[in-house]
Amino acid sequence: MRIVGIEGDSVQKNSRFRTAWQPCGPLNSYIAMTISEKLAMNIAMEVNAAISRIMSVIWLSFCSYVFNLFHVCSVVNRFTPRFRGTWLTLEQRAMDTHELNGFIVEAKSQTYVAGAKAQPSNRIGAHDIGYKRGIWRYLDSYFGGTDFAGQEVVWLEEKPVWAMNYFGRIVEPAIIDATVAGTIIRVALSQLYKQGRFLGGMTFNHALGNYIDTSEGDCSHFRGHEFIEVDGRKAYELDYRGGLIIA
Repeated sequence: MRIVGIEGDSVQKNSRFRTAWQPCGPLNSYIAMTISEKLAMNIAMEVNAAISRIMSVIWLSFCSYVFNLFHVCSVVNRFTPRFRGTWLTLEQRAMDTHELNGFIVEAKSQTYVAGAKAQPSNRIGAHDIGYKRGIWRYLDSYFGGTDFAGQEVVWLEEKPVWAMNYFGRIVEPAIIDATVAGTIIRVALSQLYKQGRFLGGMTFNHALGNYIDTSEGDCSHFRGHEFIEVDGRKAYELDYRGGLIIA
């Protein structure tokens, strides 16, 4: 019985020893929760870092896309006047007065003003001066010399889209002739065409006389009057009008 008692005391002592060193239930729960919170915090930090990296990549990609888009748009806008005719219909191009006006000015500066030679005409007695660029074609055809009448026509792919009629005459043959009037007109108009226009009015002082032009409207529909004054007297005059041809 003593041996049993000793063993019993020993067992009780061992039991008390284990109770003193082993963590109790609440402490176990606290430690577990602390570890879980730290693990969750670390995971959350890693997830946030990953999201930040992804958002940075997306933002940089978006900025690069926007920059490239603006670059492409600027290039397209710069070359649009040159290439826009490839997707516009004939009617739309004819109604595009900016492109039409540009070709008219170009054609005028390369024909009468430049002293271009007349080409064979199908109309008896007519003086024809023509110009062509790509699908655009221009013809200035007139009759007479001192007093004259004529017509200018523009074709787009062989379809007439614009025309202008004019009549001019020497008012004072005693102080000016057709040669002098032509000299003044060519110099004055060459300066006008350098401004990229053929309408809008102009005054040009020449040693042989003063050239004056007045007009209203644009190339889609217009009319005007030009004349030359010599010593304050109207020596030459011309009336013109024209615009788009719509079938």
